[in-house]
Amino acid sequence: MTRKTLFTLFRIFVSLFFLGLLFWLMRDKIDALLEAIASTNVFLFSVCLGIQILVIVAAALRFKIILSAQKTTISAANSIALSFIGLFFNNFLPTALGGDLVRGYYASKDTGRTPEIYSAILMDRFCGFVPLVAMALVGIAITFRTIQNQSIIFAVTILCLLFVAAALVAFHPAGDIISTMLTRCMRSEGLAVRLGRFFYAIRDYRHNKAALGKSIVLSLGIHLIIVGCVFLLIKSIAADIGILHLFWSMPLIFTLSMLPSLNGLGIRESAFVYFLKSAIGPEKALAIALLWLALFYITSIIGGVVYLLCSHQFNITINQLKNEEVLDA
Repeated sequence: MTRKTLFTLFRIFVSLFFLGLLFWLMRDKIDALLEAIASTNVFLFSVCLGIQILVIVAAALRFKIILSAQKTTISAANSIALSFIGLFFNNFLPTALGGDLVRGYYASKDTGRTPEIYSAILMDRFCGFVPLVAMALVGIAITFRTIQNQSIIFAVTILCLLFVAAALVAFHPAGDIISTMLTRCMRSEGLAVRLGRFFYAIRDYRHNKAALGKSIVLSLGIHLIIVGCVFLLIKSIAADIGILHLFWSMPLIFTLSMLPSLNGLGIRESAFVYFLKSAIGPEKALAIALLWLALFYITSIIGGVVYLLCSHQFNITINQLKNEEVLDA
């Protein structure tokens, strides 16, 4: 059994474990959970779906801006199409980053600039992470006295430290030393060259502050819209929550969902319950998690339709995305 197979089995185990544990702990609240889901306001849920589609389009435009800083062009239509297709492939890949693989695979084949493309994807994630940290800090600072679980404050602190570490490696001169050491440790000369180009492309963003600034501002708008979407989703089941509670809880939920699992499944739903139960109760928190999952699957279906309509242009298969050469590019 290969290492990749073992890791895939581990991710499956993680998702099934957290889902099983969550529903076992909620076994006495299943009736209340079903009642909360059945009471969902269809109009508000539809509005949330529209907001999700808007967020996907905005994120696609952000990626286009990031790519332009590398002097690599992709049309807005292609970027949007690939973002939807990425959501579709997320259902078949054992990580929450399947969409990134789709975008990277297509753009690198189209331009022949693989390290630069994947550095752009990493920078795209970084620009999305900046507002998450800022929102978490603002939410914690304002609601500090009302937070009873001190582990939440610890989690936000860890989130901020990870962000600072990533920023230092990317933008501080000390990061050059780390990247040089990693490149020299590569046994394969070809891999060392690609890794060197990757780090060089990352450093190049230091001189593209305008693109980074636009992307971060756009990311802030995206995350504020997402918070508003979750707020409306909570309203759709006749529950109430302070919106600042979502400022620090949603960044933590999104970050945890990136941990090894089947596209965040199980971990994300458990995080929703853990961070929202104090405000709306565990059964309604799980209802929100499942409604959020439903929004994800609906947009994934839209992505599948886009893939079928554009399959002649974006000829990507699951095996190609799982191929080691693609993942290690």
